[in-house]
Amino acid sequence: MKSSYGIKMNPIESVMHYKSIMLLLLVVIVAFGAYSLVVMPKNEFPVFTIRQGVVVGVYPGANTREVQEQLTKPLEKFLWGFKEIKKRKTYSETKDGMCYVFVELNDDVKNKDEFWSKFKIRLQQFKGNLPSGVLALIANDDFGDTSAMLITLESKDKTYRELHNYMTNLEDRLRTIPEVANLRVYGE
Repeated sequence: MKSSYGIKMNPIESVMHYKSIMLLLLVVIVAFGAYSLVVMPKNEFPVFTIRQGVVVGVYPGANTREVQEQLTKPLEKFLWGFKEIKKRKTYSETKDGMCYVFVELNDDVKNKDEFWSKFKIRLQQFKGNLPSGVLALIANDDFGDTSAMLITLESKDKTYRELHNYMTNLEDRLRTIPEVANLRVYGE
């Protein structure tokens, strides 16, 4: 870069020479950054949908081949009857006495909770078609929930009965909050 005097200047010299232009450019960049920070969408707890679940079948005493033929294959055939299930991402594992089917839902499923509720009802109806040795057929879709809160309760001057009553009252109040899904009390 050459100056107006015909002398060659490197970039650092030109910044020093034209410092008012550089300061103006710096102020514009900082102002744009501050403006972007203010208008940028922010969410402390972003909402995202986990479209996965697992179906577990328990068939005690059966070897892998029996579980495969009598539980896993009929279960897979049952699953393929749901248009909401993404077949290319769903797979199964069979072991002695157990089978696991890892299910993924299609992207166009808007209300995953509604699907899983209906699916669990139909799954229990389907269990009647399986051999009597199949003890359990369970679908779990809430293993991807990401938020939890731990509330502890103690007192030096309250009895255990009073603490229990207070905890019961607190549980009842927390259940009215729509975002609360599971409440568990430990240590009573």
